[in-house]
Amino acid sequence: MSVCVHRVSTLDHYRQYLTKNPEFTLRVFIFYNILFLVT
Repeated sequence: MSVCVHRVSTLDHYRQYLTKNPEFTLRVFIFYNILFLVT
């Protein structure tokens, strides 16, 4: 139960971080797309 709550709070923390850094989100998104294309 507490593990699930911790996971949700971590996701919320990441969401706040990503909304503050949209360029970082875009960079990660492009990076994963390149990885997906390579494999």
